[in-house]
Amino acid sequence: MLKSLLQILKTSLVLTVVVFIVWVTWSFQSGSFSIFNRTEMTNSFSQFVSLEGADEYVIAKLITDETLNRHEYQHLFGFPVGDTLVSLSLLANYKYYVKLAELTQRLDGETLYIQVPELYLSKPVAFELSTVRLNEQVLAFGPDQ
Repeated sequence: MLKSLLQILKTSLVLTVVVFIVWVTWSFQSGSFSIFNRTEMTNSFSQFVSLEGADEYVIAKLITDETLNRHEYQHLFGFPVGDTLVSLSLLANYKYYVKLAELTQRLDGETLYIQVPELYLSKPVAFELSTVRLNEQVLAFGPDQ
């Protein structure tokens, strides 16, 4: 009796293992269960370029370190419970240009005078994202003294 009971347990255990192996194999093949992410990503983009003549001549370039700050206080029933200070620094490239059509020249003897009526800022300003530095402070229970 005990021997037949052990034989039934052994057969059911083997059958359970075989069913589990078949289920795992089927799940891997159908893609519903996997250890590795098989997602394939495809990025494609198109760029249409239009080349147009410009009436601009860059005469100055300024590279400077820009810092942007934000300071917020949190209040609960009128009492300060914390403040947050965030500071973001990065390099900015400013380019200034003149419009060639606005230039006027006057020859006085052997001297040439060139008058530039206005200096323009080239927009958008180019920021170098590789130079970003972030500083943040979160303080609780009152402003930082």
